[in-house]
Amino acid sequence: MPQENMFNRTFHYARGHVLGGNLLTWNRGSNDVWDNWANLTEDQGWSWASIEKYYLRTSRLVAPADHHNTSGQVNPAVHGNGPVQVSLAGFPSELDARVINTSTQVGGRFRFNEDINAGDSVGFGFLQASIATDRRSSAATAYLKPVETRSNLDIIIHTQATRLIQTGYRKGTPEFKMVEISNGPKSPRFLVRAKFEVILATGVVGTPQLLQLSGIGPKKALHALGIHSIVDLADVGQRLADHPLLPNYFTVHSNATFDIVLRDQSVFGALLEQWNTTGTGLFVNSPSNTLGFLRLPPDSTIFENHTDPSSGPLSAHTEILFVQDGFAQFGDIPQPPTGNFLTLLTAVVSPASKGSIFIASADPFEKPLINPAIYSDKFDLLAMVQVMKDSQEFIQSPAWTGFVSATFGALSGVTTDEAMMNHARNFTVTVNHPVGTASMSPKNAKWGVVDSDLLKSRNVTLNP
Repeated sequence: MPQENMFNRTFHYARGHVLGGNLLTWNRGSNDVWDNWANLTEDQGWSWASIEKYYLRTSRLVAPADHHNTSGQVNPAVHGNGPVQVSLAGFPSELDARVINTSTQVGGRFRFNEDINAGDSVGFGFLQASIATDRRSSAATAYLKPVETRSNLDIIIHTQATRLIQTGYRKGTPEFKMVEISNGPKSPRFLVRAKFEVILATGVVGTPQLLQLSGIGPKKALHALGIHSIVDLADVGQRLADHPLLPNYFTVHSNATFDIVLRDQSVFGALLEQWNTTGTGLFVNSPSNTLGFLRLPPDSTIFENHTDPSSGPLSAHTEILFVQDGFAQFGDIPQPPTGNFLTLLTAVVSPASKGSIFIASADPFEKPLINPAIYSDKFDLLAMVQVMKDSQEFIQSPAWTGFVSATFGALSGVTTDEAMMNHARNFTVTVNHPVGTASMSPKNAKWGVVDSDLLKSRNVTLNP
């Protein structure tokens, strides 16, 4: 939907229909995040002390593709022994040393963090990715592949759940043990009945969409679309939050950037062949080798009028991703035909803005109306301005001397806060990290979609 706080711009909102796909970056929430969930839900089962043992069962640290010595770049003691494989970058970038040297030399808000997955996520360090040395590791490779031949498991692809069907009541609460599925808008519908329970895990977009199609959501709005209301639950699809992402482009004095790779298909093909045959080279990496998470300056005037939306001192407000040196296209700005570039992605990772997702019709194959409401809370815009300044200050440190030439494109000449705000409104997209549309709440709260047991909130109106 047009974003009124971004000059009514629209942008693509990525959704994938894949088994286990991801952007490779591996970040767990800080200890603060989990403890904040526990406080919000009034259930200490969500605290880090309770969750840690489960997290350690999800993943394990493995060697990077180039098998370089990772001492001082990651802390093995905080990693577990689960099936998802996590590693550091296996192909060096000319940015790596500059980022680490800056963080260790400058310190302060730019301090070095040996392992951002050790509970305190604030600081600069090496990015960890779900890469099994040189190949993608994901929920599909880690959990589905080892058991895909089991006789009691069916993996159905090219199929969409179209509706949950109420099958009765249990202690006065509606039960939904049947799911309607289909291959497409013109394909027949099939019913699948569960013996024990249906686990609904269709993502931040699919979950509210499926609930609303099934009569679970705001009664009035569902009736307007001809959908019978079973559970009047106003928060279904509400509280959508996402991370605003802004590309910052600079020209550099270097001929070693990956710009040539994207311009010359023969170079791209050779690197792809190298990765396919030897598991080495540029393509073993995720899009970035290093990153930084920052909190706003403690004396920031932002807090004079805005409450801190972060989970606590171990959690960041903003992020800088150092995309492997080159021009990385985000949004509608095409790669220039010549030149060598540096892309710094700045993001607001503790956004205060809240949007919504609601179905456009009773047709399950019609795309829902997605409104992330970017910058609807001015805190996010002010935080983006701060991290834009932070990114430029960071690359003005001695470690970058002689490398960065100048700001590029629309960022050139943008120096005042007002100009930065307008630049952000014009060029921001999202990290595609949407959350919140089936929010947890305390068991007796009048808001939320599920309680801390991931079941229906207590205070809802049933419509038999």
